[in-house]
Amino acid sequence: MSLERLKQELKAAMLDPQDEAAFHRLVNETMDALHLQDEDIAREFGMTRSTATRWMDGTAVPHPAMRPPVYRTLALLVTEALSVPCNCDDPTDHAHLDHYNALHDGGLHDPLGLLKA
Repeated sequence: MSLERLKQELKAAMLDPQDEAAFHRLVNETMDALHLQDEDIAREFGMTRSTATRWMDGTAVPHPAMRPPVYRTLALLVTEALSVPCNCDDPTDHAHLDHYNALHDGGLHDPLGLLKA
């Protein structure tokens, strides 16, 4: 799936956050497209790697009310990736991951505000 198509599907999913299978699929497709690992998703959302793994394998999903912000954040990551030249057909080209790490290293990124007291 192209990054543009993925971005469109993430935006559409914000309007229907009840579908658990779609959540699982879109998290995995985003991770695959951007060459992200479970630790990248865990860091992005301020959660443990085991929770990220459960999102990936479909054994856990956030509450439907929390899914639109997750989709929004994933869509932003895809948008960031679209701004980086990369040969996405080449699995050794990690420009997206390098760009992600450059943007998000150096502190916990908490777009959902889950870690605020």
